[in-house]
Order: sequence, then C-alpha cells, then structure tokens
Amino acid sequence: MKKMSFLAIMAVLFLTAAAVAQAQSTPGLAFRLINNNTAYEVGKGTITAAQVIIPAVYEGKPVTAIAAYGFLDYRNMTSVTIPGSVTSIGNSAFYSCSGLTSVTIGNSVTSIGNSAFFGCRGLTNVTIGNSVTSIGEQAFYYCSGLTDVTIPDSVASIGESAFSGTAWLNNRPDGLVYAGKVAYIYKGTMPANTSIVLLDGTKGIAGSAFSGCSGLTGVTITDSLTSIGNAAFSNCSGLTNVTIGNSVTSIGNAAFSRCTGLTSVTIPNRVTSIGNHVFFDCSGLTNVTIPSSVTSIGISAFYGCSGLTSVTIPNSVTSIGDAAFSGCSGLTSVTIPNSVTSIGDAAFSGCSGLTNVTIPGSVTSIGKETFWNCSGLTSVRIHDRVTSIGTQAFRDCSGLTSVTIPNSVTSIGDAAFEGCSGLTSITVVNGNTIYRSEGNCVIERRSNTLILGIKTSIIPGNVTSIGNSAFSGMTDLTSITIPNSVASIGHYAFSDCSGLTSVTIPGSVTSIGVGAFSGCSGLTSITVASGNKVYRSEGNCVIERSSNTLILGCKTSIIPNGVTRIGNSAFQGCSGLTSVTISNGVASIGDSAFYYCTGLTSVRMPNGVTDIYADAFSGCTGLTSIVIPDSVTRISDRAFGDCTGLTSVTFQGAITSADFSISVYSAFPGDLREKYLAGGIGTYTRPNGSSNTWTKQ
Repeated sequence: MKKMSFLAIMAVLFLTAAAVAQAQSTPGLAFRLINNNTAYEVGKGTITAAQVIIPAVYEGKPVTAIAAYGFLDYRNMTSVTIPGSVTSIGNSAFYSCSGLTSVTIGNSVTSIGNSAFFGCRGLTNVTIGNSVTSIGEQAFYYCSGLTDVTIPDSVASIGESAFSGTAWLNNRPDGLVYAGKVAYIYKGTMPANTSIVLLDGTKGIAGSAFSGCSGLTGVTITDSLTSIGNAAFSNCSGLTNVTIGNSVTSIGNAAFSRCTGLTSVTIPNRVTSIGNHVFFDCSGLTNVTIPSSVTSIGISAFYGCSGLTSVTIPNSVTSIGDAAFSGCSGLTSVTIPNSVTSIGDAAFSGCSGLTNVTIPGSVTSIGKETFWNCSGLTSVRIHDRVTSIGTQAFRDCSGLTSVTIPNSVTSIGDAAFEGCSGLTSITVVNGNTIYRSEGNCVIERRSNTLILGIKTSIIPGNVTSIGNSAFSGMTDLTSITIPNSVASIGHYAFSDCSGLTSVTIPGSVTSIGVGAFSGCSGLTSITVASGNKVYRSEGNCVIERSSNTLILGCKTSIIPNGVTRIGNSAFQGCSGLTSVTISNGVASIGDSAFYYCTGLTSVRMPNGVTDIYADAFSGCTGLTSIVIPDSVTRISDRAFGDCTGLTSVTFQGAITSADFSISVYSAFPGDLREKYLAGGIGTYTRPNGSSNTWTKQ
C-alpha cells in the first residue's frame, strides 16, 4: 500500500513538473512528433515574442530537436532558451534571425545543422555545450557581429564555411586557424613548399580547411584525428604525400579531389566508406590501398585517376557507386569480389586500359554505361545470377570479340552493346525464357524483336522487328539483308554503321524510326522494294507515301519533286554529303535533318520553306554561307548551331522575335539573332568562324 502511494506521488510530481515546463514555454510554438511518436521537434508556429522559451516537455513527451527551418527568418526574436532535452539543432533552424543577440547551446545538444544560425548578424557570442560533436556547413555563416565563440573539445567535425563572415574569424591572424580541437581553415596565402604538421590532440579537419592551397606539399595527420571534412584538401595540386592517422574513421566527400600531385595513399582500417568524389581527378595517383573495413565506394570516388593501374577491392565492399572508377584509363585489371552486390551506373566507364573483367554472382544488375568506352576490354564473364544489363552498359567496348548472355538475364537495355565493332559472336545460353540467339543476333522471344546484332549477323526470317539501336555503331558491318518478315525498324537501329554501303527496305516494313540509318556515311544506295504500301524510294531517298515526307537520305541523294517535308534526322551524320538542293514544294525542314553533315558546303533552299526546326543544320562545319528565303517564318533552337565555318547569312524576309530561337540556345552562332531583329532584311557577315560579332552589310 505504501509502495503504491509512493509511485502515485512520483507520477504526480512528474506530471506537475512537465506541466510547469510546458506552462513556461512561449505560446504559439509548433510541435511535430518524431522518432516513432516518442518525442517532439519544435518550430516557430505563430509566436510573436522576442524572448523565446522552448519547453523541455510537450504533452508528456520530450522536445528533442529544433526543426529544420524551424525559426527561419524570425527576426523579432532577440533570445532563445534551448532546454536540456534538445539533442539536435536542425539545418537552417535559426536562419536569418538577424535580431537574435543571445543563444546558449546546452550540454545535451550533440549536433548543429547546416546553416543553423546563418545570417544571425546580431549574435555577438556563442557558447557551445560540451556534448556537441559536429557543427554543420555555414552553421554561423555571416554572423558578422560574432566576436567570441567557445568551442568545446568534444567537437571533431566542422563543415565548410561554418564561421565565414564572422568577426571572430576576421580577427584571427593569417595561418592555420583552429576552432577548438579542429583545424578549421588556413587563412591567407600559403607559401610555396609548405608542409603542415597538425597539433597533437587535433580531432578533425574542417570542410575545405586547405582547399586550393597549391603551396601545400605535405601534411602529417596525428593519431588523435578522427574526421577529415568535405573538400578538406581539394585542389591542393602541390600535395604529394599525406599520412592519414589510424584513428581516422571518416573521410568527407571530395576530401582530396583534384590533388593531381598525390601519387600514393593508404586509407586507415577504421574507415568504413570512401565518400563521393574523395579522390576525384587525382590523375597522379598510382597506388591506393583500400582496407577491409571499407564497405562502400562512393560516387566518382576515383573518377579520372588516370595514373591508377590496378586496384584491389576487399571482400568487405558491398557497393561500388556511380562512376566510381570512371576515366581511370590506366587501370588494366580489377577484381570485383563476391561481396559486391551493387555496381553503379558508369562505374568503370572510360577505363580504356581494362582488358578483362569478371562480374561475380553476387551482382544481379549491371547498370547503365557501367563499362562504356572500355575499348581495351577483350573478354567479360557475366555470371548466371545477373538479371539485367543496363542501357549502353558495354557501349564502345570495341575490343570485345564475343559475349555470352546467361539464362538468368531478363532485361537488356537499349544500345547495351552499341559500338562493339569487334564482336563476331554473341550467344544466349539455352534455357533463357526471355531471349534467344540465332544468326549472331539476340532476339526477344515474345515479340520476335531483334534487339542486338553484330557485324557477322544474319537476320533470321522470323524476326518481325529490329529494335532501337540494335546494330548501332557496328562500323564494320558492310552489308545486311532485312527479311520480308520485318515490319518495323526502330530508332537509330543502324546508326553509325559507317561501313554499310547499300540497304534495301523490304515491302513488309511499315515503320522506320527516327535516325534509323543516321551516321551511315558510307551509304550510296537506298531502295524500297516495290509493293511497299507505306514507303517508296526515289533519287536514293526513302519517302513516306501518305505525307510525302523524306525520312531517309544519303550522300548520293537527289531530293525529288513532290516532297513536302524533310523529316527528322533524315540526313543526320551524312558526312559525305557535299551539296543539297531542296526541291520546290518542301515547306519544313525537321529536327536534326542535316545534323553534322560536316562535308556540306552548299545548300539551296527554295522560296516556300516556312519552318527550319531545331538542329536542322547544326554541326555543318563546312557551310560558309546560307540564304534564308522570305517564306521562312520560323527558325528554331540551334538550327545552325556549331556551324563554325558560317560567315555569311542573307535574310530575304521578316521573322518575328517570338519565332526566332527564343530560348538560350541560339539558332545561329554569336549575336546574329539580335543583329537581325534590330536590322531586318539583308546580309550579315562575320570575319571568321570564331567571331561572335555579326555586321549587316
């Protein structure tokens, strides 16, 4: 009975204390449940008071956080009392509270978020409690009145620009400035050939602490250090050696990015992840040791480390991020352990020195562009647990000669093997329920769509569709027979097959995608079989019957009368085309119609053309002059973009500003649009292709 009375008394006391704490808080504050409804975070709500008191308890639950943006731009506030229950101050919590003059951060707070007190110009001093371990980026940025900051020894991590723009920092002498136990920033210009030895007891290096210090050649990191901030040594091009202490557990994003002089680095065995861009563009790096403590390699972690020749990924690593080793052109071998379950997009793209790779059974998906432009890759083993091969996964792996698709694969993205011009054999393992191989082609069973062909392919007679980019980039393909079973040819199906000299479209084809033969610069003959009800051929052009649209031409084409439109990408990449006369009756020239016809030197455009669409003549570098007839009423974005040889343009009619490339992508190089809109009809010239200034003659 006495025990029950004691518990009852304690409950009453607790409720009374909570009620008192809540009663002392500023009316109008907003509260939101967090942490599975066990606690509250607080924001300004509808308060108008200058002196803000935040309660420790609200409705019987502790208030543990100041919400991100919680008091954003609340300029009436002059002081705030943060109770001992609060453990975190969120990002931008007191952003631009310019009237705030006093704040005490209690001993319970462990983290201060990014921009938490950004622009609090009235703050003159801040005492940070001794439980805080991290201060976020720009936490006190532009607190111009802040002259005194007390930072406890507990702080090991300080973000970039945390105290920039404060009187406290401005008053520090040049050289290495410490904030508590953290090497905060090197102030002033660092002399050449400087080597830094951090003070004993240093716990962290702040974000961007030495960023851009080209005079830094070496740094010794003490064993007390646990944290290296984001971009801490970025762009320290003179840094040749760095010793990372064994106590370091965290290396921030871009910590050593563009340290081009760095040749070797050993990552200590307490680090569990290599962050994004950590060694980005460290082109001099030839050796790196990744310890078995590391479980993940971040986005672009070693991007552009062209000097790296080999790397051993330990069995502890489970994920390799997007573009992690992209552009490591010197990398000749890499072992991907069975622990890896995820390889990011473009992870090894541009590793042109890589000769062979085995994808382990733990990996179920090969992302898009994963091995793009690994031109030295001669063999690849895809394990039988892989279920998907992403878009352009092996694009431009010109050294590959054979590929076997395991029976586990259920998805192959567009252009997965585009530009693999060395392929002579491609096989799908028997038992694959989605794909089959025949005649060195990969065919989707359900739709009988040919999704991948190579230079030795013979298209089977049961194929009904040639998929998007199916033969794209097969430069050694010299001839192909499309059987009468084929009804559709997909977008860019044969794009950049530069060795192809002739093509016959059978009578069965009813659909030809955009750019189906773009970049086939060797084409001299294009024929549509008689009896085709959708297309016809004339003058080495393919013309859609119903609309009289020319959808495909080549370097020997003569545009026939009766054509009313030049279709999208019709002549795209026909580098051998030197001159073109657009026939009377053509009213519009479609998107990318003559895109990068680099040999084109002469274009005759009839009066009657009204629309020149986006990129129509973009990249026609051989074109030196053009006459725009008075019938033209619209010129779209980049219509003549990258026409670097173009020095004379004659406008014979009026085009309104609304119909003349209104976006940032100008129809012509330089200031021609502006000059024409001001000067009207006439001839405009520039002295050379590199000049951006046009003059009316």
